[in-house]
Amino acid sequence: MDMDIKIDFDENALRTLVNEQVQQITQDANNDMEALYARCSRRPLEEIKPELKAVFEKRGGQLSEPELTDYAQRIHDGVKIVFEVDPNGLKGI
Repeated sequence: MDMDIKIDFDENALRTLVNEQVQQITQDANNDMEALYARCSRRPLEEIKPELKAVFEKRGGQLSEPELTDYAQRIHDGVKIVFEVDPNGLKGI
């Protein structure tokens, strides 16, 4: 028995939903980074790196050792790390 199923969906609504979720994920990540900065700014890299790694892993991300060291060095130096989303939204969806 053959069944043809056609599913229609609103691409603009989907795009809006995805963009809203990406904005929320970015805000949540920035909140985590702000808290990390408050705890770790100017502390030794050996103390920052495990906490920084945990922040990324919490959201399913990972950093290479050079990235981990670079970010940790910036936090140590007093630089805040802020993630941004392209104001034009995601492309290709």
